[in-house]
Amino acid sequence: MPNTLILGIPLLKAMYGDEAAMLVTQIVVLQSLIWYNMLLFLFEFRAAKAASVTPSSESTTEEMEAHQEAQSKEEAEDETRSRTPKKIKSILLTVGRKLIANPNTHATLVGLIWASIHYKWGVKLPDIVTQSIAILSNGGLGMAMFSLGLFMASRGSIIACGTRTGMLAMGLKFIAGPALMAVSSFAVGLRGRILRVAIVQAALPQGIVPFVFAKEYNVHPDILSTGVIFGMLIALPIALAYYFLLGL
Repeated sequence: MPNTLILGIPLLKAMYGDEAAMLVTQIVVLQSLIWYNMLLFLFEFRAAKAASVTPSSESTTEEMEAHQEAQSKEEAEDETRSRTPKKIKSILLTVGRKLIANPNTHATLVGLIWASIHYKWGVKLPDIVTQSIAILSNGGLGMAMFSLGLFMASRGSIIACGTRTGMLAMGLKFIAGPALMAVSSFAVGLRGRILRVAIVQAALPQGIVPFVFAKEYNVHPDILSTGVIFGMLIALPIALAYYFLLGL
C-alpha cells in the first residue's frame, strides 16, 4: 500500500487526471478494509491449522492402533468424519480470538467508523490528535521499510528467493496481474479510461504490508521482499509501457 501512495497515486494522476487519483485512493481504502483483513484471516487460519495437525495426527494414530481389532474400517472413517467439524470449529475459534486481539483489526474498524462520522457530520479531531495520528502513520511506514532493509541485509543474496523464483514472481505481478485485471474488467463492463486505469493500477509495485504479514507469520517472506524491492525498481518503466500501449 505505501508504494501505491508514494508512486501509484501521483503517477496515475499525471497519466489520467484527478479522477484516476480519486479512484486509486478508494481502491487503497477498500484494500485496507477488506483485503488486508482477509489476508490476516488466512495467515491466522494457516497458523492454527499447522499447530493442530501434529497432535491430532498422533492421537488419531494411537486410537486407530488401540482399537484396530475392535473397529472396522467403516467405523473408523465415520469417527474421523465426525471429528472434522469439531476440529474446524476449534481452528476458527482460535483464528477469531487472534483476529479480535490483532491491532490491525481494531485500527480498520475505528478508522472506518471515524471516517463515516467525520464526513457525515463534519466532526473534527483536535489538532494534537490529528498530528499524533499522522506521526504514527509516517513512522509505521518508515519502520516497515527499515524492517524490509534489515531482512534483505540478513540474506546472503539480494535476490533472497533465488533468480528463478524472483523472475516468476515478477512475471506474475507485472504480466499475469494486469492480464487478469483486464479480463475481470471486461467481464464487469469496464471500458475506456477506467479500464486503462485499472490495468495500470494492477501493474503497480508490490505493497510492503503483505511483506510485513509474511515475515510475521514466516510464510515466504523472501519472495515478498524480492517482490517489493525489485518491483519498486522496475514499476515505473513497466507502468509507462502499459500507458503507451493502452493509448495506441
